[in-house]
Amino acid sequence: MKFKINFKPYPGAPYFTVQEHQRSFNPKIHNKMDAYLKQAEKHLRSLFNISPDFEFELCELSMKADLMDQMGAVIVKDNPDTGTEIPFKSKLDGNPPRVLDLSYSFPQTHYDGIKYDYILIDPNASLGVPTGFVIVFSKYKSMKINTLLIDQRNEDLVRDAFLLQNVLYDYVEKDFVLLFRESNYKSAVLYHLIEISPLLKPVADKTIRSNTMIMADCSYKTLEQIEMLGFEMEALLYNEKVRIIIANYPTHSKELIEMFSDRIAAL
Repeated sequence: MKFKINFKPYPGAPYFTVQEHQRSFNPKIHNKMDAYLKQAEKHLRSLFNISPDFEFELCELSMKADLMDQMGAVIVKDNPDTGTEIPFKSKLDGNPPRVLDLSYSFPQTHYDGIKYDYILIDPNASLGVPTGFVIVFSKYKSMKINTLLIDQRNEDLVRDAFLLQNVLYDYVEKDFVLLFRESNYKSAVLYHLIEISPLLKPVADKTIRSNTMIMADCSYKTLEQIEMLGFEMEALLYNEKVRIIIANYPTHSKELIEMFSDRIAAL
């Protein structure tokens, strides 16, 4: 089978330490669920700059859609549907937005959290951590939402919590400033490619375009050429053209982005 490189927004490519931590997990000795979640919460608050005013909760991944319905109007930062950094309202119900979804944003995590009642983070996206749950930081308790939150300690949940706290620790150890600088560099390389390539056309305005969700228009032929090179990305039909979304996550190294850019530029 030909080797594939995942540039899809969701699920994101796993961080390079994920397999190492998965192999090291031993359910007989790694069973300190509360300790893993406490460390994961600490790292998430640091990496996403989340206020102590928000309480830390988990929601089962399969219940994510139900959770978002219960929460109300959702704002998605670095939305893969728009390619813009400006938070985009994905559900219009006439009410002020209460939920900020930062799943696609790491490490571009600057935002105004005061406006929102909930902050949602799905580790399966920009963090590159495969888990069976999503993270919910909430200002207010809601009986309806509480019914969707996880309240169990099965082995899969313990394993995922163990994995999450270890990968988050790896991010902290690498240093957020470096992660942020690398993210900016990689996005600059990708946007430069889009601007100089005759096969690609930029979509989002320069003043509001996302640094993690890189969007461009191209032809079906160009998409086929990109896929033949082994790169996988989200592709949507748009006005008889193809709109591609390239994820720029910490899971993608600078060298990988440079290689991708060089190969597409050579088409």
